[in-house]
Amino acid sequence: MKKGHVVLIFLTSAFLCILLGIYIGRNTVTLIPTVFSSNSKPAATGVNPENRGKININTATVSQLQLLPEIGEVLAQSIIEYREENGPFNTIDDLLKVNGIGTYRLNLIRDRICISD
Repeated sequence: MKKGHVVLIFLTSAFLCILLGIYIGRNTVTLIPTVFSSNSKPAATGVNPENRGKININTATVSQLQLLPEIGEVLAQSIIEYREENGPFNTIDDLLKVNGIGTYRLNLIRDRICISD
């Protein structure tokens, strides 16, 4: 094998590794951080254990809301603006009142959100 072929094979391999890294980086699922570890107990009384690790849509920031699937910066900001103008969400289904949230999107995030601690 000629030296030129070895260099070409090396460069091709490096290029494919870079493409694989980019692909994996873009398709990695972002896990929602959990509030409690599996061995810890809630810090305050009145905390619903069913809400552990869920994002509270009544207190979440833009960056926290963006951890949810199909929620980008603009939609996260719309959720916060709606909340500020209309008060806290009383039910998860109240999110349907936010422009840009439909049944499909709500069903994607329903199990990852809550309205109280």
